[in-house]
Amino acid sequence: VAVAVNSSGVYWADKGSGTIDMVPPGGAAAPTVLASGQDDPVAIAVEGSNLYWADETGGTIEKMPLAGGTPTVLASGQDDPVAIAVDGTSVYWADQGSGTIDKMPLDGATAPTVLATGQSSPMGIALSP
Repeated sequence: VAVAVNSSGVYWADKGSGTIDMVPPGGAAAPTVLASGQDDPVAIAVEGSNLYWADETGGTIEKMPLAGGTPTVLASGQDDPVAIAVDGTSVYWADQGSGTIDKMPLDGATAPTVLATGQSSPMGIALSP
């Protein structure tokens, strides 16, 4: 459903299998499953040494190291997160169900902040460099 790329690989959210997958640049290797058991991963972003994704049905924003490991839930109880973007300090997402644009620190140390309300079914988000 969604793709993110950096110099280490191509990463994607596979909604059908409930996984977060990757292949190295050039695609010479078979895909590697980095995280499984996701309800409905629909958006993904990469920043530094971490992946971030939105699980639409599960209502979560999650994070895990690019090297693998156990995903960390940064935010739960989201209505319908469908898009995600990351900069050097925060993760942002569009929540279609609640009609909001939200953000929180990359480490999840504080609760999400609502940046905009009353949006009619937001489906995307982007950041300017």
